[in-house]
Amino acid sequence: MVFFNSGSTMFVEKPMKKIKALQKVIVKLNKSIEGIANSEKYCLDQAATELELARKFGGRYESIHLERKEKAEKEAKYHATLRLILQEELSYVERLKQKHIEHIDEALQDRDFTTAQKTRQFCFFFNFTCFCSL
Repeated sequence: MVFFNSGSTMFVEKPMKKIKALQKVIVKLNKSIEGIANSEKYCLDQAATELELARKFGGRYESIHLERKEKAEKEAKYHATLRLILQEELSYVERLKQKHIEHIDEALQDRDFTTAQKTRQFCFFFNFTCFCSL
């Protein structure tokens, strides 16, 4: 009976490895997005702090704090752009993973159909040879 299932794992193993690899990429992208979001929040907090210091102390230090605020806002904008790029990449990888999952489902359905066909052919052949030998 091993003969019937010999090809069944061939269609499933390779996509399963790809799905596991894609899942690892998805986890890493999610962690990266989370880290970049934290960096963006930190930069925005720094910009708010520098604005507060510029208003509080004013005078000759005001321009220094405003420059720091602008620099922090640029960093936050950079992180926001990077986060959006990574989110697009994440959605692409998730679609690719879903495509491989659908491929596995199709392969399993084909395998079940092929196994049923082979079983019918074997039974027909076995019955035919049994009747011929009598």
